[in-house]
Amino acid sequence: MSTFDDSMNKGRRAATDGRYDVAYRCFREAATLNPSSSSAWTNCGGMALLVERYDEAEACYRHALSLDAGLTEARLGLCRLHLRARRLQQAAKELACLDPEALTEHGAELHYLWAVLHEMSGNLEDAANAFTAAADRGHVAAESALYRLWTHHNNPDPVIERLQATTTAGEKAHPDPLWSLTLLKAFPSAHARWKFADSLRQRYPEAWTLHDAMISGLLGLGSYAYAALYLTRLANATPTAPDLQQWPSIKIIMTLLEST
Repeated sequence: MSTFDDSMNKGRRAATDGRYDVAYRCFREAATLNPSSSSAWTNCGGMALLVERYDEAEACYRHALSLDAGLTEARLGLCRLHLRARRLQQAAKELACLDPEALTEHGAELHYLWAVLHEMSGNLEDAANAFTAAADRGHVAAESALYRLWTHHNNPDPVIERLQATTTAGEKAHPDPLWSLTLLKAFPSAHARWKFADSLRQRYPEAWTLHDAMISGLLGLGSYAYAALYLTRLANATPTAPDLQQWPSIKIIMTLLEST
């Protein structure tokens, strides 16, 4: 017969493996064996949320909070539940119970959930500020969400400022070319892509791999005129550039010119 610890350990292993239904049953068994364990009820709620059993998840979280009213994990779980179910007022009510500055362990997650709530409510400036606060505290998903928010709304300026702020210090440091290329492709409009690419060109005049990535990206998106303009401005501004004809993107342009 399983003990409480056995059930909890089995549940954790199953959750790690992505077997959330199995994990839920294990945590539920643990909660039955020890009804006063707030952690078992909280884990139960987390697994029920992942398999979209919202009513069960809420019941488990609330039971955990009845055992320990200050249990942050359960309160955050309720916030995630309400956001998934698009119950924004309830989510705001739960979030208001927690102070992000007072939470050393969960502060980043709380900022992130506030950001999600703001974005779902259409408060994009507040969402960006909260995503930034979460990202500055090491929340990986918040960093991606921040860029997604800006690119989706065709706003290159804060993207560039964020890239510059998070780039490793150094005289020749520049944003990662592959990540910059990903961001370039995320902008919905050709004009926003061009503004983003040209701003990077101006800020990092000798970042050759970055320039090659931007030109290749513009070509891949069908912005041939912008790619040619980028190349022209680059050549005029940086006479010490390496042999441009050896760049993959330049070879593409030359092939296109020869075929016309």
